[in-house]
Amino acid sequence: MNDLSASELDLLAASHGDVLAALGSDTTPQGRTLLAAWRAARRATADGTGHLWQVALMVELLRRGETVTAQQLGTRQPAAWLPNWAAGPPLNSGLQHIYQLGHLIAATAVAAVDGRQVGLCFDQDGVVHTIDMVEGSVQARQMSDGEQDFYRDATFAALDGQQIIAAVTEQQALVWATATGDVLTATDPDDIPRPAGHLTSVAVGQFAGAGVALAGTREGYLLLWSIPNGQRLAKFNGGHSCYVSSIAISPDGPPIAVTGSGGEAATVCFWDLATRRQIGQPRPTANISQVGWTRLADQPHAVTVDERGLLQLWLPHEPEPVASYPTGVGSVGGLACTVVEQRPVAVLSSGGRVRLLDLLTGLPAGDTMTDFTQEAEQVAVSPPNISTRSIIAVQGWSTEGRVNILDLKPAPTGAAPAADGDMSSGSKAPVYLDADIVTVASRQVIAVIDDNATLRLHDLSDGQQAGPPLTVSAMRTPYGVRLRCLTLGNRPVGISATPGPFTAVYLDDGSHLPLPDESPQRAALAGLACDASGPTKIVVLSDQWGSMITWDLQTMHMLGHRPSKKPGSNACLAVTTLEGRTTILSASRKGKLRRWETDLTAHAAPIAAHNGPITAINTLNIHGRPAAVTVGDDGLTSSWDLQTGERRGPKLHHPAPVNALLATTFGGTPAAITACEDRTLRIWNLLDGKILDTMPTPRPVRRIFATAADDLVLLDPEGLTCLGNSQDA
Repeated sequence: MNDLSASELDLLAASHGDVLAALGSDTTPQGRTLLAAWRAARRATADGTGHLWQVALMVELLRRGETVTAQQLGTRQPAAWLPNWAAGPPLNSGLQHIYQLGHLIAATAVAAVDGRQVGLCFDQDGVVHTIDMVEGSVQARQMSDGEQDFYRDATFAALDGQQIIAAVTEQQALVWATATGDVLTATDPDDIPRPAGHLTSVAVGQFAGAGVALAGTREGYLLLWSIPNGQRLAKFNGGHSCYVSSIAISPDGPPIAVTGSGGEAATVCFWDLATRRQIGQPRPTANISQVGWTRLADQPHAVTVDERGLLQLWLPHEPEPVASYPTGVGSVGGLACTVVEQRPVAVLSSGGRVRLLDLLTGLPAGDTMTDFTQEAEQVAVSPPNISTRSIIAVQGWSTEGRVNILDLKPAPTGAAPAADGDMSSGSKAPVYLDADIVTVASRQVIAVIDDNATLRLHDLSDGQQAGPPLTVSAMRTPYGVRLRCLTLGNRPVGISATPGPFTAVYLDDGSHLPLPDESPQRAALAGLACDASGPTKIVVLSDQWGSMITWDLQTMHMLGHRPSKKPGSNACLAVTTLEGRTTILSASRKGKLRRWETDLTAHAAPIAAHNGPITAINTLNIHGRPAAVTVGDDGLTSSWDLQTGERRGPKLHHPAPVNALLATTFGGTPAAITACEDRTLRIWNLLDGKILDTMPTPRPVRRIFATAADDLVLLDPEGLTCLGNSQDA
């Protein structure tokens, strides 16, 4: 279906089922794209109604190149402010759902429950979260006695027709029925021999018509228990001399377990659970991170992945691996083995990606990107007998419990991988952290810096990337990155600062300005400001301890250094011209606004501006007098006469802390445009305190900019959005 003006599909009012039925999402590229946009917009707005839902859906369609569809939605329900364009890092069209379960996840699986495909996640509080992988709903069930201790390992399995979860604490193995939460097995802590150390890993299997749990220990022991009576059946201690990192029991054929260990004497071992004996000798290897089973040439083969990212295939009775495949990554957080298009495949999670490896050839068979900010750990995949197959991936060591549901083989729709390596092996999509507007080659652009310290220019007329990306620093960090732009000697300059030194680059050709004088050691970056319009061309930095440093941009010599040991005392910065002198403004977490000379001597007494942290400062001339506009965690926006230190105009009250600010002239009136934690953008008259306009934002806004065409550009965690004012059209 290509014409979304047709009455049979109104995306604004459609349910998930309506979209699936009308778009044929599993068969058409456009259907997959539109369904991905619908799902992403639904995640951004919980209620899915009103103007917020319209804006969210238009933004997601624009990000995926569905400009005509987005315009149709805009004309269907006209509003004063609607998205003109959206831009950002590459999108994963195969990303179906994103969840934050609120707890550290210890295990995940995909199963069929009542005929529906569900994802299962077991968290460190002993709760099983059941995710409907079509509708996206989540149900949580507490496992009885499930809040005992930290779970060292856990695994889901199907046993005797029911889904179970097995987990180990340091002293005990526990097995529950996931449907009821009832305990099926709780082992006796005295079953663990003292020399064995605490439990580290667990797997579940079945032989002779009975279920078993096999657990590894810190000192290399293996303990076998029956399910459900919890009787210890066997103890093995002849294969590993250090901790058992991973265990898997063959799902078909003879009941054989493969175990891998870490440490200086890491080994791979095989165990016949029927005879309770080790098969062959331990195989020396690098530290093993993951083990599993697959079937090749109608024989069960063990799969191991070591710390080097080397995947190896083993036959239990052979002393050497039958195949070794480099995965191209340094570490693998999760492993699941399956069959795709009648070929055995390993599903691996590494970095922020999930990749497929053909186990017959060792060649890549697919690759998809998560939205994780940390390493992907657990991964599971739908069984081959399900028509629409999905992957469930869990972000590692994240107490927010971030989970992605992904297409098993996502279609290459929407934004393609960038040629500059944004989606290179083992990487994740970059995150836009800061931005600023500047003129390059007679056109307005917005410069954006990401967590790879890469700077991109987007044309403000359409959001398209202008020119190749620029690497501005060797520092890679998701924290404390700032970017400011200015014109220096008729050339556009981008100044970026990370926890390391600042760098300055000419945006017209990518060449770098000289490095600044070496500065005193400082803590993590807090604030950055610069200015080239006043008598002194200046850059000023502040750190999280409140220390400030200034440099002359023309000579790169340090002008001043003001050390501090008061955290957050100069968190926000701005530069203006006051009484003919370049003046620095700083704001603190205690709500004080201060004015400084370029050498960082105090210019005037501090202004008590807010009752709590100030989150942003802008400067503006109000009736010919220089003013500072501030916003803070106290939910206030205020303006201040910088010559007298007195308040200008009324306090502007918000229902929540204010995150972003733009002080500008709106319709000839001094105005403040603010973004609040209630995800509403407000335009205020600074003279009388009245609200001139409001608009919802699907995501929290970090920065606000105004273009020469009086449009607004917003920077949020997902990228850039340009809002056009139809009232000015």
